[in-house]
Amino acid sequence: MKKLLITGGSGFIGKHVINIFQQKGYEIHVITTRNLKDDQISWHRVNLLDKTQLEKVMKIIQPTHLIHLAWVVTPGIYKSSIENLRWLEASLHLLRMFKKYGGKKVIISGSCSEYKSTAGYCKEEVTLLEPNNLYAKTKCALRILAEEYCKQEDIEFVWGRVFYVYGPGEHEKRLVPYVICSLLKEKVAKCSSGMQLLDYLYVEDVAEAFSHILEKDVSGEVNIGSGKPILLKDLIYKIGNMINKTELISLQDYKDDVPFTEMYVADNEKIKKNTGWEPKTSLEKGLHKSIEWWAKKEGISYDRT
Repeated sequence: MKKLLITGGSGFIGKHVINIFQQKGYEIHVITTRNLKDDQISWHRVNLLDKTQLEKVMKIIQPTHLIHLAWVVTPGIYKSSIENLRWLEASLHLLRMFKKYGGKKVIISGSCSEYKSTAGYCKEEVTLLEPNNLYAKTKCALRILAEEYCKQEDIEFVWGRVFYVYGPGEHEKRLVPYVICSLLKEKVAKCSSGMQLLDYLYVEDVAEAFSHILEKDVSGEVNIGSGKPILLKDLIYKIGNMINKTELISLQDYKDDVPFTEMYVADNEKIKKNTGWEPKTSLEKGLHKSIEWWAKKEGISYDRT
């Protein structure tokens, strides 16, 4: 039996990744800083930034497979946080411990922000990498160092470069939950001009992508995205139409002579060709699920339109 270790398992993506692998009969171990218990999962309360704690638990688990999702991702903070440097160092130490105790295959979560911000369609190993903040730069550095380390130590390595994710359980300060909750509460949703061209993928499809990558023969950089671009303002108004509250949406003025500041869209042919993965949830269905989840959480009546 494969012994799978997941970091960041109590986070937004991690919870859905765990759900996928629970259905597949894996022996699942999860590292978290929270005090969690589950009959089917072995939760280990460990601070990944503490090298002594980490080595103790790795010696106990001795995982064959590792999905590393943990990182600093607090909205409004993570892009410039010095904590990114600590997570870079901790991730490299995790990789060394993984090797020391018999690890065979690792998947590390990357970010589309490693690409040049106006790249448009992004293809692995072709599109220019030009990270423009500390978060993206440390992610980029980890990919380079981890890939070389795994090559030398004979560990299967995959860098799952995740694009924009949404769905139930997302941090309430991120765009989709912010717009949903504002409109449900009949408050004005104040947003940017919405002229960014981005790639949004439902969180369960992201989790399925990690599952396919772990079980199939694929290596190196792998984009995880829908492959379908959408203007942010169109996404915002799509939510508004679903809740029937478009009048509460307030976008900043946009000057026609100002170029798009962000264009990130995944070329996802590699993951589809090599693993058979395909996104299952349309944007409309995913947004409806997200709205219903937040309406239930906030105790607000929502009539689906």
